[in-house]
Amino acid sequence: MNFLWITTLFGEEPKKVEHLVALSILLLILFIYFFKTAILSGMWATGDLSSSDLLDLNWPLKTFLSSSFKDGRLPLWSPDLLCGMPIHAEGEGGFFHPLNLILFLLLPPFAAYNWSTILIYLIAGFGM
Repeated sequence: MNFLWITTLFGEEPKKVEHLVALSILLLILFIYFFKTAILSGMWATGDLSSSDLLDLNWPLKTFLSSSFKDGRLPLWSPDLLCGMPIHAEGEGGFFHPLNLILFLLLPPFAAYNWSTILIYLIAGFGM
């Protein structure tokens, strides 16, 4: 396909080799940045003024998701918070995100958490 805006920006339609080179560079940058996360020797987390939302909020939600799947139930209700809470309604958990469903069903929580972080950046990079 020869779109007018592509030919005006680049002079000609980009080749498949150029796409593969760009994707390879993206993979290399992500692997360097997330090296410890990719080899499962650490967890990628950012710090805030007091602590990290990734560790204080997301990690407990994701481990609850993983333990629910391992017990053979959907993560709909958590009796551990106050008098109970509809945990699936918590927006930060991403319980029904397809990537989370697959990873936390198949992998241990630590590996699933690390790989979900890497894959989200990878999908965003491929999509841009």
